[in-house]
Amino acid sequence: MTNSDRDTLAQALTTLIAAQATMENAQATIVQTQAILTQSIANMQARFMQIDEKFAQIMAILMRHEQLLNNLPDAIRDKIGFKPNANPNL
Repeated sequence: MTNSDRDTLAQALTTLIAAQATMENAQATIVQTQAILTQSIANMQARFMQIDEKFAQIMAILMRHEQLLNNLPDAIRDKIGFKPNANPNL
């Protein structure tokens, strides 16, 4: 093997080692990014659960209000003492 071949081989090895280091840094960045993403997803899921709970509470309130509004005409009639005619044809 000539000196030129050895130099080329040494240069290739240096390049390979540098590329491996770059790849390892990129892998570490990917792992960090994945951890951040996983945490973000967990946070979003928790937030959506809170939103779902609040939505269920709001729906329950709206249903109660709807029932109250449906019963309101009868409650007003009862309160003012309105009595319907016994003969609806009059």
